[in-house]
Amino acid sequence: MPTITFAKNAIGVLALASMLGACAGVTSPVAPTHAAQGNGIVQRASRDTVPNVNCNNLTHLLYVSQSALNTVNIYPNALNGNPSPIVFITASQGLNSPAGMIVANNSQVLYVANTGAQNVLLFKRCGTGPGAVLNDSPFSPVDVAVSAANDVYVANSVAPSVTVFPGGAPNYNPSLTLSDSTARQGVGITIDKFGDCYWSFIDFSGLGRVDKFTGCVMPGVTLALGGPSIQFAGGVQLDFPNNRLLFNDQFAPKTRRFNPPSYTNGGNWVTTAGTQPVYLSLRDNEQRLYVADQIGGVVQRYKYPSGLLLTPITSGLSASGVVTGVAVYPAAPL
Repeated sequence: MPTITFAKNAIGVLALASMLGACAGVTSPVAPTHAAQGNGIVQRASRDTVPNVNCNNLTHLLYVSQSALNTVNIYPNALNGNPSPIVFITASQGLNSPAGMIVANNSQVLYVANTGAQNVLLFKRCGTGPGAVLNDSPFSPVDVAVSAANDVYVANSVAPSVTVFPGGAPNYNPSLTLSDSTARQGVGITIDKFGDCYWSFIDFSGLGRVDKFTGCVMPGVTLALGGPSIQFAGGVQLDFPNNRLLFNDQFAPKTRRFNPPSYTNGGNWVTTAGTQPVYLSLRDNEQRLYVADQIGGVVQRYKYPSGLLLTPITSGLSASGVVTGVAVYPAAPL
C-alpha cells in the first residue's frame, strides 16, 4: 500500500484519512447488522416506525458512505425530515473505506469508489451486488462520474489522474487517462451537460484546482477560479441548466459556486462553520443540494439554488463513521 505524505495541518490529515481509508490506517468498527436483500425488502430496526420498506418501489433515494464503518446507507426520499436508512451496503459485500459515489440514471447502477480495496464496485440501486468490479493499476479511486453513454470516470488520489472506462458493462477496460503534471492528489470528478469533464485536485503548492477536459479528453485546462484560493479541494458538481460549478473547500469551510463560461467570479456561496464539506450531490429537480460533512458526521442539506441551510440528515450517521460520500437517485441530469 502506498505511503502518503501530506503537508497540511491536522484537518488535512483527517481529510486524507477519510478518503484513503485503509491506506491511511483507519480502523473499521463493526458494520451495522442490516443487510440488503435480493428483493430490495429490508426489515428495519425496532426503533423505526415502518416495519418493511420495498426499496424498488421508491422513486427517490439518497446514498451516504461512511468510510470508517465500511458502509453505504440508502435512505428513502430525503427532500425533508430526517429519514432512517432502509438498506445498508456493508463490508460483507466488499466495501472497504468507500468514498465518492454516483448513480447512473439510465442504468440505475450505483458506482462506489471503494478506496481501501483500490477498486470501484457496482451495485443495483437498492444495494444488491456487487455486480461488477472495476480495477486498474495503479488505482486509488476516491470519486466516480458516469456519462450519458455509461462511460465511467474514476478520480484517483495517490497517482493523481482520472481513469476512463469506456463502453459500459461488460466492456469495462481502462483505455484513457486524464491528468495534469501539477497535481499532487486527486479528489473529485464530474461531467457537465455538454459532455465535458471537471476534475478537482490539490496541486504541489497545496491549493485546490479544477481542470476542465473538453469532451472528456486530453488536454485539460486549469480554470482560473476567482476569489480566495481553495485551501483544500473537495468534490465538484455542475448544476443544470446553468452549468454553474460547485466546488467544496474542506478547510474554509465553504461550498463555492462559479459561473460559466469563465468561472472567474468570486464564488462565495455557502458557508457553514464547524463543518468539513467533502463530496456533494444535486437532486434531479435541483431543489436540494446534499453535502457530506465529516466533522459534523451528518449530511448537510441546502435549498438550491438559494443556499438556505435546512435540517441536516443525521439518522444512522456519526462523526466516528467518517461521512465522506453522498449521491442521489435520480441525480441532476447531464
